[in-house]
Amino acid sequence: QCLPTPVLKTNMIFYKKQLWTDNKTIRDIRQKTTYCYIWHKALGEHRSNEVASIVDKYIEDNLTNSIEHLITYSDTCSDQNINVALMCMLAVKLIHH
Repeated sequence: QCLPTPVLKTNMIFYKKQLWTDNKTIRDIRQKTTYCYIWHKALGEHRSNEVASIVDKYIEDNLTNSIEHLITYSDTCSDQNINVALMCMLAVKLIHH
């Protein structure tokens, strides 16, 4: 989700340039842990490459070689989840695992 930062209660900000912040969340159901990846628009966009990078970072940081299955769910948003970038990244991870 893309959020305006900071959230202000005045209409004056409508005419100013706001900083937009992206938030992507991964929930590890088995470990009961949530990981939030947050960045502002100057660092990256809201595209499939960013989503693939987040999933890649999560896999690198949190999964061990003893893991045999990785089950993923997504909201099927075509721009972010069902795309070539994410599938290619997951295929490379599978090959190297």
